[in-house]
Amino acid sequence: MGLLLMLLDLARKLGIFAALQFMILLVIRLLGFIIATYTESRGHNFTLSATFDEVDFCKYDGLVIPGGRAPEYLAMNESVLDCVGNFSDSGRPIASVCHGQLILAAANSVKGRKCTAYPAVKPVLIDAGAHWVEPETMKACVVDGNIITGATYEGHPEFIQLFVRALGGKITGSDKKIVFLCGDFMEDYEVTVPFQSLQALGCHVDAVSPKKKAGDICPTAVHDFEGDQTYSEKPGHNFILTASYEGLDASSYDALVIPGGRAPEYLALDETVIALVKEFMQSRKPVASICHGQQILAAAGVLKGKKMYCIPYGEAECCLGRATWLEPDPMLSWKAFGSLVEYFGIAVQWNSSKSSEQVTCMRGCGAVENGEIEQPNGNYASFSRKPVASICHGQQILAAAGVLKVVSCCLVRKPVRRLTNTMLSHVPWIIIFNAIKLVLEIGTDLSK
Repeated sequence: MGLLLMLLDLARKLGIFAALQFMILLVIRLLGFIIATYTESRGHNFTLSATFDEVDFCKYDGLVIPGGRAPEYLAMNESVLDCVGNFSDSGRPIASVCHGQLILAAANSVKGRKCTAYPAVKPVLIDAGAHWVEPETMKACVVDGNIITGATYEGHPEFIQLFVRALGGKITGSDKKIVFLCGDFMEDYEVTVPFQSLQALGCHVDAVSPKKKAGDICPTAVHDFEGDQTYSEKPGHNFILTASYEGLDASSYDALVIPGGRAPEYLALDETVIALVKEFMQSRKPVASICHGQQILAAAGVLKGKKMYCIPYGEAECCLGRATWLEPDPMLSWKAFGSLVEYFGIAVQWNSSKSSEQVTCMRGCGAVENGEIEQPNGNYASFSRKPVASICHGQQILAAAGVLKVVSCCLVRKPVRRLTNTMLSHVPWIIIFNAIKLVLEIGTDLSK
């Protein structure tokens, strides 16, 4: 009965569709802890950089085989097996993780070799003549000659280190301590990829989140562009925090990383988060932020005079924060991460596609006088005084249009600067529609 009442209250507060989405997500999360194997949900769309049939594998120095479900059918492809056999026979490094070892087994490349993998792959590797190494944790990695195997993605830092070493590489100058500012439903890639990459470079990396401690979990979200007007959202991995937020000593860290996703929306409302960002900026330590992470920088008031990249949807907030907007080209380039590595002098070569022309955004807040907005180019846009009703995130469009200086507004939970009060549910639409109706019928000025 208690659970039923809780669900009914949730539906009343969030709306039936949002409540159903929340319950489905909760079930998925719980199953990850209860059932004996992993769960599966759709992840990012990964863009290929070359055509398989046109690639000359003899020109490559190493081979990486990811896991997942793909190895099940790739292990039946003769062209794939020929490719793996070519690398194996030539002694070039092969790094395989999780279920990727199914391909190694099918290519007869593990006979007499020590190997690990996701535990379910154990029988196949033993049948293929491998010496099975039981993974003590899901981070386990094993090296035998030119073959590097890992249990799961959790071991990527060591997995990458071993592969770089097998290729003859060496990582130096990476004795740095870095903290990640995390929150629920931050973007999966935007936290996991740089977190594990910096670990692979030998840095000490911590992940913290307000009101959470070491060992707690932050669920992540997978944002992808799949042909709709904006990005889609799906459940991502559960990200485990490595340190407690309370009592965090910012002075003990060399840099701050802020992932994007949905977390920055509410982290930007936390005064302790704002204070943390300001401390890093005032001490002139590197702050690497990606995608929606710049919302936190804007809220902290540290963007004035800075050149900024961001997801296009964050352009308005960066410009309102007095930053110079640089059009990202390509949009998904890792400028912040590459610059962070370069700043610390870590000896790694990064391929960074840099635009030959940087486009500066000329949009500004504009000065408001007598009901007119002065644009940066000197033009004026006059208000028609027609009603504009906006709710929740709709006010982001009003902010981008530069019209909030002459009206009173309210946003979800907490407003930016002048905005006050709270609108949390769909109920206020009734009030808004009634106000519009009143204006249209009797010409009443909403400001009165």
